[in-house]
Amino acid sequence: MYEWIDNLNFTINPRECLDNADEYIDIAKAKFLESGWDGDGEVELMWIPPFMFTGVRTPEFTAGVTIWHVKQREDGLSWLLTPIELPCQSEF
Repeated sequence: MYEWIDNLNFTINPRECLDNADEYIDIAKAKFLESGWDGDGEVELMWIPPFMFTGVRTPEFTAGVTIWHVKQREDGLSWLLTPIELPCQSEF
């Protein structure tokens, strides 16, 4: 969970890029619910560009990482789901 990702202009509906999106959306929803999500909001995809990772020089990070995102309506909290542990930059 992260407080507040408000600019959603860079998110994409999974149905626009996945043939079997509903199956994946159901899995993402279940994971979000297990973590405390209220169950409202649109589940979307979000791309994290490779320059956001520090110390990673492997081929799978040259294109960045796509993660799942849902913004909870009641309080605006954003829930994030990744297939891997993200090696995010901790200092800016």
